[in-house]
Amino acid sequence: MNTVSYATYQVLNFKTNITSHESLATVIPTLQQLEPIYSWMINIDHPEKILSVHSLGLSKEEIKEAIKKTGFGIEEL
Repeated sequence: MNTVSYATYQVLNFKTNITSHESLATVIPTLQQLEPIYSWMINIDHPEKILSVHSLGLSKEEIKEAIKKTGFGIEEL
């Protein structure tokens, strides 16, 4: 019997302290390197600076660790 594994599509939302376009420019290369991200968006106009990640199997911890390495704060919502 063959076993097939499928990644689960998920939308993960986080509160960040990324407050400006300059700060965002620091984070963009990190987010672009994470796989398997389908898409992502940071709403710096929202009071909680929401990062939404659409992913196929990337864990919350992997995202949090990557953002923290850029020097910004991140919390799960």
